[in-house]
Amino acid sequence: MKIPTLSETDKKSWESLQRLNEDDLYAMLGAEPAGFYQPISAPESLLVGYLFDKTTETIARGKHKFSQILDVVRKKICEKWKSLKKKSSPIDKLMVMALLLEIIRQSIDYHHHFPCEAAAELICRACEYNLDKFCGF
Repeated sequence: MKIPTLSETDKKSWESLQRLNEDDLYAMLGAEPAGFYQPISAPESLLVGYLFDKTTETIARGKHKFSQILDVVRKKICEKWKSLKKKSSPIDKLMVMALLLEIIRQSIDYHHHFPCEAAAELICRACEYNLDKFCGF
């Protein structure tokens, strides 16, 4: 198994997502993106290139979508995590995020407007970047 890494674009997106609260992340998942733009280097423009509306409805839809995503990716995440732990030590937060992004992008009906980064960040927060906890190991 190849050790996952984040691209520079994914790393910038992840850094931006860390500043958002959970409702923002759920809203990103629940909103149909209003548009996509190419991020520029100014920090206020690094919101992973997504424009979205944050409403009670988009947050609720996002929570539902997140639950569906977890159903699809949990087993794959845990299988790859088990394999990665045998091959690499230490494992840092960047590797965990890269692993999650790789699996989410491969497992769902992904297109460039879908905020896979938000789903990955929500998983990271839920298990505090500890995939042993996420997988129940």
